[in-house]
Amino acid sequence: MCGFVALMNENVTQKDQKYIQESTHLISHRGPDDEGFCFNEQVAIGFRRLSFVDLCRGSQPYVSDDETISCIFNGEIYNHKTLRDNLITLGFTFETESEIEVIAKLYQKYGKEFVKKLRGMFAIVLYDKSTSTLYAARDSFGIKPLYYTLKEKTLILASELKAFKPEDGYTADELNEDALSQYFTFQYAPEDETVIKGIYHLTAGSLLTYNIKNGLEINRYHPFKMLDGSNESTTDIKKVRDVIIEAVRSHMDADVEIGTFLSGGIDSTIVASIAKTINPNIKAFTIGYDLESHSEISDAQLSADALGIELRTKKVSSKEYMDAVRKSVYHMDSPQADPSAIMFYLLSEFASKEVKACLSGEGADELFGGYPIYKEVDGLKIFSSVPSGLKKTLNSVSKLLPDGVKGKSFIERGTTPLRQRYAGNAFIFKDVEKHKLLKFKGHSWTTVTDEIYDKIEHLAPLEQMQTIDIHTWMKGDIFLKADRLSMAHSLEVRVPFLDESVYEVSKNLSKDEKINGNTAKYILRKAFDEYLPDHMKNMKKRGFPVPLAHWMRTDLYEEIKSILLSDYATEYINQDVALELLEAHKSGKDNSRKIWTIMIFILWLEAYTKK
Repeated sequence: MCGFVALMNENVTQKDQKYIQESTHLISHRGPDDEGFCFNEQVAIGFRRLSFVDLCRGSQPYVSDDETISCIFNGEIYNHKTLRDNLITLGFTFETESEIEVIAKLYQKYGKEFVKKLRGMFAIVLYDKSTSTLYAARDSFGIKPLYYTLKEKTLILASELKAFKPEDGYTADELNEDALSQYFTFQYAPEDETVIKGIYHLTAGSLLTYNIKNGLEINRYHPFKMLDGSNESTTDIKKVRDVIIEAVRSHMDADVEIGTFLSGGIDSTIVASIAKTINPNIKAFTIGYDLESHSEISDAQLSADALGIELRTKKVSSKEYMDAVRKSVYHMDSPQADPSAIMFYLLSEFASKEVKACLSGEGADELFGGYPIYKEVDGLKIFSSVPSGLKKTLNSVSKLLPDGVKGKSFIERGTTPLRQRYAGNAFIFKDVEKHKLLKFKGHSWTTVTDEIYDKIEHLAPLEQMQTIDIHTWMKGDIFLKADRLSMAHSLEVRVPFLDESVYEVSKNLSKDEKINGNTAKYILRKAFDEYLPDHMKNMKKRGFPVPLAHWMRTDLYEEIKSILLSDYATEYINQDVALELLEAHKSGKDNSRKIWTIMIFILWLEAYTKK
């Protein structure tokens, strides 16, 4: 895991080189082990290294012996040893055991098709001096970040958005108000745009090609990911188990110690139990609250004891949590209002004191059907036989009912087409609510998801929901916090469920193999029944259940109120509406997620804009 900044134009100047050096310094937390630069007539590259493979000789940027290839990459290539062996049989020789040398020589052999042979999580930039062409690629899930901007003929690429940030902050004219408006629906700014005009995420599974003469071109090297599903439950449980075990094994390949997160939930417990068979001395880490009703430490400890794993634990107070919020906001680059992100930041800080990387269970919910909201596919079946005319009438009536009335949400969701109601795993503010709250306007949230729904209209509802989450929630929420907030502490997070082999066995699962009665991730539970401690076989999903609702009425009320009244918010937020939400929450209505979304936005403005 590393970080980089790269620039290409017609004639690299000393000013360009200085920019690269300063920007690389801004992301030094991504790679404390080493720093490297490469400058030539058209390219300037800066790199920070967090070393895992060939610690002594794997420095970057890598430059080929004939100096025609300059290459950098962030992430892990899990099949690099196999690829290296294959290249040796083809006559290539290697000076290191590093992944970066494999990438460069793959390109020398296969040209831009090299990226199709890689298995892993990665962001790659490669410059071919012989053709004056730069290539940039991002892994097929989008686990690793890769931002870019093209101004006139200067292309800049970076691992984090802050690498583009002027020292004194962005002006209002530079903010992408449409992306910021979408944040208030999704609790993150969806890709491929960013919250800054003219800066973009490279689409997951895509290859960017840039040549001064021919310009910029972006093409998919990997097909659009979707979960096709199946009408029959015919998946081999042993195959599911075997591919996940192999994925965990490959993700533990490193020349340094790898630990594991253990929340007490099924996903992290499966990963930890497999990891224990590979490394009996593996260290596990968990974090919880000093408010026992919301802490998972006791569940994690039960799992650790059953598995025979040594568990490191830490309890967090409301003050410690709030003290970490501003730091987390800075490191996330874009506003992201998942309250569990702060705990991820603190967990990463805790684990980084002992290991350089940790395994985590991200991705299992999306691929195997783990989110509670997926169960509504069965719950709303009652409406499938209701005539369309009656559905419209019921929908109209439901909207007239006051919020909080029992059955209102159920009727409204059941009579609204999936495309018009499912934005992903989170839905914070409806468009009509945003019109009251925000002093700026953006497009409807459906402009983000319509393009995806157009590609998946043929899928069943559950598979549509999962695919929407893979292309929105997973990248905007899960990967953002897993990458930025771990790398804030120079810790790498590896996600074995998001391996291509695991995706291949999950994409054709039937609905019943995912949601069976009231059991989520049914086939995953069956496959690892012998691995799971008895106490958690029927445990419900919890995640990091942050006690926000409680804290906002007690410990954090005054601090949050002062943030809502910040001068930074005046231009963008109707502060009276925000305060009404806070006061209503204090009086008993749960507005915690909406208030948190507003608060994080304001703190992001403080961190990244000029006042």
